[in-house]
Amino acid sequence: MKIKNQLGRSMVEMLGVLAIIGILSASALSGYSKAMMQLKLNKHTDEISYLMATAIFNNDKLNKASFNMFEELKALGAFTWNVIPNKKVTDDNSTEEITFQDSLHNTIWFEHYSQDQMKAIGIILPQSDFTQKVCYNYINIFKNFSDEIYRIHARKDVGNQMSWKIFYGKNVCDGNTKKCLEHITVDEITNMCKTQCDGADECKLYAVWY
Repeated sequence: MKIKNQLGRSMVEMLGVLAIIGILSASALSGYSKAMMQLKLNKHTDEISYLMATAIFNNDKLNKASFNMFEELKALGAFTWNVIPNKKVTDDNSTEEITFQDSLHNTIWFEHYSQDQMKAIGIILPQSDFTQKVCYNYINIFKNFSDEIYRIHARKDVGNQMSWKIFYGKNVCDGNTKKCLEHITVDEITNMCKTQCDGADECKLYAVWY
């Protein structure tokens, strides 16, 4: 009897140990996933910051660029990751649209309107567990260029309905009717990404400069 009781206690203890190991393993995997995503976001920050810096600080050279600016930016060495362009003709056959993906698989394109020399970068964020983190990353990058950027906006598409949240660059904002990108807070970025990306068919970000 004594041996049976000891075996019974050992089995309970073993099950308890296995349960603890299972919990610790799940926590470790979750922590590892978050750590890997943060590493990817850090790399993403470097890539997009360099791309934006190249585009903005070569503004004069890009004034004669094509509508898409892709080839011109490629020639300037703006891409620090392997970029494979996706080319398609627009519905009205008026121009060729060139999109590509960043290292986190978000779709990016550039637009250049030669009439007023307005230039823009657009991003489509696919829905995932990290959509809001990626959105936050992009807006924080744009904030670092608030001296040069005219405005940024996040657009939410749900069916036929669209909504926008807009922040303006340093030379345009007045702090009242036009909110300043330069002074955007962590809470404002988080709220912008949550409200514009949650439940959206497409969550789009734009940054515009002249």
